[in-house]
Amino acid sequence: MKRIKNFICAVLSFFIILGFLNSLSAAGLNGWFFNKIISLNNTVKENALAIGDGDNDGKKEIFFSYNSGIYSYKMYDSSAPVKYISPANSQFVKIAVGDGDSDSLNELYFSRDNILYEYQWDSSSWHQTQTVTLPYPVTSIRIADGDNDGKNDIFVGTGWYYYGYIFQIKLVKNIYGNWIYSPVLISNIGEVINMEIADGNNDGKNEIYSNSASYYGMGTYLDFISEFKWNGSTWVKTTIYGYYNNLSRNFGGIAVGDADNNGKNEVYFSSTPGYLLQASKINSSWSLKEIRKTFNDPLNNIIIGNADNNNKNELHGTYNYGKINVQFKFDSTWKENKLNSIDTTSVSTYSGHVFDKSIQYSPIYSIKKDNTSPGIVQIFKY
Repeated sequence: MKRIKNFICAVLSFFIILGFLNSLSAAGLNGWFFNKIISLNNTVKENALAIGDGDNDGKKEIFFSYNSGIYSYKMYDSSAPVKYISPANSQFVKIAVGDGDSDSLNELYFSRDNILYEYQWDSSSWHQTQTVTLPYPVTSIRIADGDNDGKNDIFVGTGWYYYGYIFQIKLVKNIYGNWIYSPVLISNIGEVINMEIADGNNDGKNEIYSNSASYYGMGTYLDFISEFKWNGSTWVKTTIYGYYNNLSRNFGGIAVGDADNNGKNEVYFSSTPGYLLQASKINSSWSLKEIRKTFNDPLNNIIIGNADNNNKNELHGTYNYGKINVQFKFDSTWKENKLNSIDTTSVSTYSGHVFDKSIQYSPIYSIKKDNTSPGIVQIFKY
């Protein structure tokens, strides 16, 4: 009888431990849950991802590049969740969703190398409506009212090894009365790594904020964080931060928002060799605060939002070629919370620059604090 009891206890202990280990694998780290949405056996060198209501049905989709195409994924469409949209046989692909022509309907924008495409949904299929050719490969696409005229424009960052521009692409009429997109040069600031458009200086108006890199010579690189503000007649540039380094060109991310929950927006950015800084506009000058500087490489993606649903914003980012996700929360001091450490040999992209080219495995994950609640809180790609 005693042996039977010991055997039963041993079996129960095994299943309890097994269940505990399974819960650990599901939860990742610190109570965050990771759900694999799609596994992509990728054969191209670049991955891009965007979320938005591209077909104007009132529900958001995930748009992504896969192999040589652009696809949409609808979590609420069980019959055909993945739909092919367009070829994208290019090393450099970027995707954005928004109302780029201010007609109250969203469009899908994506790039193949140095060409920007606009696609619209006509209730049954996607069709191409516009193309714009730019001098360098596209590294970022943003849709916003950057010049505060009440209408959205398309802002495009471009670059190739320390050379690049920011363009504002506006709708204008040609001599035949047709609407066409006209690129307007904002600045030549070197290779544009990342770009955001928001009210970073709390003056009630939007500005453009960019993270760019240029080669200074003699093995030295110069990283720039810049602000571009429209004064009614021209774009005025302000350098928020400049950093000389002799390591490598910068691949850091940039974000604008109230991550420390003080009621004011700040500019957050990462720079080589791994600094994470906060820039705040105080009176007429920018004040810099260091959040962390011990990463082996910069945070290549930075996002601000309330991902753990506690009514307070946090700062989220990825590093180590996109394999590690971290959260920063401010409570008198900045505290780091590692969400996961996924050992994957995926294609990793830093604003158009590609690593791990020989291995092509790129699942898309959703990351949620509460595994019982449906919906996407944050999307990352590996």
